[in-house]
Amino acid sequence: MNPELVSKAFLLGLIMASPIGPVGLLCLKKNTTNDRWRGLASAFGMAIAYAIISFCVVCGLRSVSGVLETYRCPLEIIAGVALIVMGWRGMRGKETGERGQTSPMTYFRDFLSSFGMTLFNPVPFATFAVMMTTMKIFQGQINLYMDIKLSLLIMAGTLTFWLVVNQMLHLVRKASTWDFCRLISKGAAVTLILFGAAMITAGLKGFAEANHTVAKYHSKF
Repeated sequence: MNPELVSKAFLLGLIMASPIGPVGLLCLKKNTTNDRWRGLASAFGMAIAYAIISFCVVCGLRSVSGVLETYRCPLEIIAGVALIVMGWRGMRGKETGERGQTSPMTYFRDFLSSFGMTLFNPVPFATFAVMMTTMKIFQGQINLYMDIKLSLLIMAGTLTFWLVVNQMLHLVRKASTWDFCRLISKGAAVTLILFGAAMITAGLKGFAEANHTVAKYHSKF
């Protein structure tokens, strides 16, 4: 694998890790509250999901995204409800910082939540397809070894981003008052609720459009 392709794949992982979507905001919230390692657990779930998605896109396994697109509306509603619940719990919850004990199962739940919300969402598939085409990461032919390496590089880029963010937020928390950290957490929680409401609205709108299309089709007969 040439150095240019390596750098492009790693850069793509960095770009996709940015907290501009619901899962990224979820990771950001975990990094600003509770145990700092919970943020990394969430980020690890996102990174592995991105590795799987990028591998599917490179291999041209469009059937995976096709299935997700078929069930897009219910998945959007379910994900939206989950985001609202998480955001609501964040608004009402009591932040504990890095004090106290956290069970391994808690980290596993954080990992699964971000992994599932990333993988069972058709948007990252489309985003990766566009980004990988634009950055000319696609290979001329399927090469399993090369495709796996590309996916791992993208995962490494995502993890590197969140390792840096995690450490920066940790230093900010040590140097700042707890009120500042709480403000970041509450802001992320509100944004999660807004994302959730938008996803539920999009899902319901998709159902309405599908029913309208079916009704229009039957009206012709």
